[in-house]
Amino acid sequence: MPNQKTEQQQDTDAYIKWVQRDNTYTVPMVWSFIFFDMPSSAFTRRIRLHRNLRRTGCTMHSQSVYCMPYSQKTHLILKTLDESITAVQVIADEEQAYSLAETYADFIDDLFLELENKVEELEDAKALSEAHNSRGYTKRFKKMNERVERVKDVLRLFPSQEAHTRLVGLETLIDQIHERKQGTA
Repeated sequence: MPNQKTEQQQDTDAYIKWVQRDNTYTVPMVWSFIFFDMPSSAFTRRIRLHRNLRRTGCTMHSQSVYCMPYSQKTHLILKTLDESITAVQVIADEEQAYSLAETYADFIDDLFLELENKVEELEDAKALSEAHNSRGYTKRFKKMNERVERVKDVLRLFPSQEAHTRLVGLETLIDQIHERKQGTA
């Protein structure tokens, strides 16, 4: 669960209200909820919207409803993703906030599992690459940096010392993989 806000997060989200229970962890009280309703004929558009919402840091709350900790910056981004969505700011009571925080913590765990799988793929690509053919590895490495930045953005909204430590470990592993000679495991 989230611990302390970083200085960067305080600059970005200084107006967010947080509640603390039993001095163990702190959760955001203000959330963005995103609603949309699209016909089944708009399947491709719906899939694109799901991906964009996830990239922005939203987790599915229920069918066609997503949520994330509120920040003015991300709320404005959400409003411009698609004309068919409605983004609202919600102030949750304490029990709702903890329930939403648990859901969001699960979302973060899923992000880390995806990232860890991609790190394994990156390691395999580096081991299989050769000096004259490193395209697969190079492409994965560039994409990996984007993935790490997305996780960092999510952690700015929902800080957690455990998640931060996990991310630092993955970044170290990525650097180690990148420093290896091509064709070595």
